[in-house]
Amino acid sequence: MIPNKRNGQKQKDHLEEARAIRDIRMKRQNRDWRDGNGRPSAERKVEEFMRENPEAKKCDVIRGTGLDKKTVYKHYEAAKEKAQAMRGEPVIIAGTDTGAESIILSSRISVQRTGRMGRM
Repeated sequence: MIPNKRNGQKQKDHLEEARAIRDIRMKRQNRDWRDGNGRPSAERKVEEFMRENPEAKKCDVIRGTGLDKKTVYKHYEAAKEKAQAMRGEPVIIAGTDTGAESIILSSRISVQRTGRMGRM
């Protein structure tokens, strides 16, 4: 029989102690143990690529990031808009060049993406 590494405790009791120790250590270090964990989002990868390559087409983003075509198509427009906003460039809508329409476009996209409200 393989000896357990919980000093004869039940799993539930052992995990309770381990989590308490983790929380105490993190409190001393003034950190949260969840920070920096997890898979980086595909949306963030597309945004970073667009920031580095502002003139990139969708096919360039697909090749550069290694993401699936459908994933890039899903996040491309929002990432392009964010990259333009970071550089301070105006977002131009289908041949118009006024700033007011650019702001309207930004609010419509964010409203659509959150799914909380319908189109205005």
